Amino acid sequence: MACNITVNGRALACKDALGGIREVYIGRWIGTGTWVQPSGGAISDAAEAIQLFQFAVQAGSSSFTQTVTASTENGSVFYTQVLSLSFNKMAATDVSEIAELNKGRLMIVVRDKNDQYWVMGHVSGCEVTGGTFVSGQAAGDLNGATMEITAMEVTAAPLLSTTSGGNVTFTDGA
Repeated sequence: MACNITVNGRALACKDALGGIREVYIGRWIGTGTWVQPSGGAISDAAEAIQLFQFAVQAGSSSFTQTVTASTENGSVFYTQVLSLSFNKMAATDVSEIAELNKGRLMIVVRDKNDQYWVMGHVSGCEVTGGTFVSGQAAGDLNGATMEITAMEVTAAPLLSTTSGGNVTFTDGA
């Protein structure tokens, strides 16, 4: 069976984009079908009412990376999405909150520095795959926690095109 590939090309983009993420919104994974089907690389809304909670991050401390893995031998391609978070100045409540996140599958929306909202793990959800609690050694070292959250999907993370007035409620962090 032949693939139907549509290629339109891409012009050189303007130099007006910033790297980094502003914040992430995390909620408990409800299940497959939570998000409406992507169209043109974007999701318009959730299929049902969901609530996501804000986790603010320090500028320059966290990242969202999507890696393409393709196998010509097996005829497969998938995207590994990794969210690396760093939280500074930890308290006991923060340790408890992170321990809860470690327990289950998550749904995540990443807001980047360009105010784009990316839906991570939109079909299969996300899992915490690593992290640390660190005291630091030198005075300028991180005293806090890091988290690695991973999703594997058939497509890259779609853009959430509607961030108000839909089924998704974004709740500010405490």
